[in-house]
Amino acid sequence: VHKPTRTLVSGCAKSVIPADGSVTAIGDNAFAAQTRLETITLPDTVLTVGNNAFYGCTALTSVTLSESLTHIGDGAFAKCERLPGVSFPDSLLEIGERAFVSCRSLYSVFLGKSLQNIKKDAFLECTKLIEVCNTSTLSPALGGTTLGYVAFYAKNVCPSKEQSVLVKKDGFVFYVIEGAPLLIAYEGDKTELTLPESLEDTPYAVYEYAFFATPVKSVKIPKTVTSLGVGTFASCTALRSVTLPSTLSTLPKNVFYNCVSLTTLDLPPTLTSIAENAFLGASSLFEVDGNVQYVDNWAVGAQKKCAVITLRDGTRGIADAAFSPLGSAITRLSLPEGLKYIGSSAFESCTQMKVSTLPSTLLRIESNAFASCRSISELTLPEGLQRIGDNAFSGCTGMTNLVAKGNTFTLGLRVFLNCKIKTVSFPAHLISELSSDALIEATVTSGDNLPQMAFFECKALRTVTIPATVQRIGASAFQRCSSLATVHFLGTRTQWEAVTVGLHNKELKTADVICKE
Repeated sequence: VHKPTRTLVSGCAKSVIPADGSVTAIGDNAFAAQTRLETITLPDTVLTVGNNAFYGCTALTSVTLSESLTHIGDGAFAKCERLPGVSFPDSLLEIGERAFVSCRSLYSVFLGKSLQNIKKDAFLECTKLIEVCNTSTLSPALGGTTLGYVAFYAKNVCPSKEQSVLVKKDGFVFYVIEGAPLLIAYEGDKTELTLPESLEDTPYAVYEYAFFATPVKSVKIPKTVTSLGVGTFASCTALRSVTLPSTLSTLPKNVFYNCVSLTTLDLPPTLTSIAENAFLGASSLFEVDGNVQYVDNWAVGAQKKCAVITLRDGTRGIADAAFSPLGSAITRLSLPEGLKYIGSSAFESCTQMKVSTLPSTLLRIESNAFASCRSISELTLPEGLQRIGDNAFSGCTGMTNLVAKGNTFTLGLRVFLNCKIKTVSFPAHLISELSSDALIEATVTSGDNLPQMAFFECKALRTVTIPATVQRIGASAFQRCSSLATVHFLGTRTQWEAVTVGLHNKELKTADVICKE
């Protein structure tokens, strides 16, 4: 303590600040990086907290502020990752710049009536800060970037603690509004957890970073839990086992980030996607086979750079961005039968990679999955495919031949953007997604309506095959197809003459139409 100014200049994990008036200020950096400090009480004689005073106190879970406190300095509690909530006294006038930045466990704050200023980025990256109780004259707005981002992530801003929508039960903290509960934190002392079946008979979702950096060792999640949030168990370094609900469909980003002790995790058969970095740092969980890292029956990445990726039999899915870091190193990809899901950006920018075939069991190809894979030249989409996401094959400039065996799948936006497809076999309702200057030959596989502008301005198109099921050809379907020479209609001449042809299709009318007699 610097006695002339009554400033505490340095403290440790076991420090107890005297309440006899000998300390009126916590000095700059006084407790910075004291990673074993778990709780601190500032007696009512303390008036100010200096810059970076508690910066990086990663174990700090409880702060009791002085009822006489007037000023919290810049970065004062920044990166106190386990701090769950703060109640600011009515005496407080100002919260400094980046004072609570990256406090990822902070879910609730109370702003006292005298507060006049919250400086820039004070609560930036406090992604779990879901509720702000405000008795000051300041006006924090939901989603607003002003007032230091204090309400940017919030779902509720209320004028008093009595109007809080937080519910605490058995150490679990829920946010409840409009009858939809969210589990946002655990403040109990158990390390072997079974999450509640419900809150007042209502199923619930788990919010972002709900268990961030808590010392839990095992968690059982009931099937009544509808979803997990981003980073749910991030930095739970003691976590060894998790039982996931049998109904879970997705694992979000960073859900098990840095769970270095996690060794037991069975993925449910209902799982359809694993987001990027879901298991980043959870290396004890990985099984490596042929340089591919697996978690249960999902491929999540590669152990090191390699030229050939061969997924083992029984692989159910590929996680988002699993192999995109390999880039041009991959030259060949082999996918097994039984594979159902290919995640977003799974092979994005693997520019030298060739794909032998897509398995017949494949159900979904997510956004950007093969974007900029310039060495893919031919592609056959399996019959059971349900969906292809946005930009899934955009920038595959080497693709010249495309065949779709099914006709019930859906396409996102710009799926084949900048592809130079020359021959295509595709259902009528989706054919317009493939129009390009390179297209020479097209086979419409199914449908009763060829949409308007289906082949608009396909100037190289010479030959089209149309099924007998087509009854209408939309306006401008073949407009500016200046090279169109032959149309193969798989019905009779009488059926062809009954087809309704929309306006601006003179190129179709001048082509040689060959019918099945």
